[in-house]
Amino acid sequence: GVPRAEIFVSTKIDPSKAPSTGVREWVAGAVRTSLQTMKLSYLDVMHIHFGPTAASLASSEITNLTAQQDLEIYKGLIDAQKRGEVLNLGVCMQTRSEIEHPTIS
Repeated sequence: GVPRAEIFVSTKIDPSKAPSTGVREWVAGAVRTSLQTMKLSYLDVMHIHFGPTAASLASSEITNLTAQQDLEIYKGLIDAQKRGEVLNLGVCMQTRSEIEHPTIS
């Protein structure tokens, strides 16, 4: 097989599934599930699939993502990075402001 060091593995977390409380714990579970599913010890990058602005423009099923949840997802991924489960964090469909200032409005 191909050595793990020669493969760059990227996946994403779906914020539409984030609970209203316990978001960081939910992120930890999502990371563990991804690692177990792919039979890996770490991910090269995990993306937050979209932010609150993109959620508000999308279908009604994901319009409830709040800035608080977005921030907690980001913090949860930082926790995973500190544990060595995720090497890099990425974002998709987020505004410049959401990326540069991941704070609660």
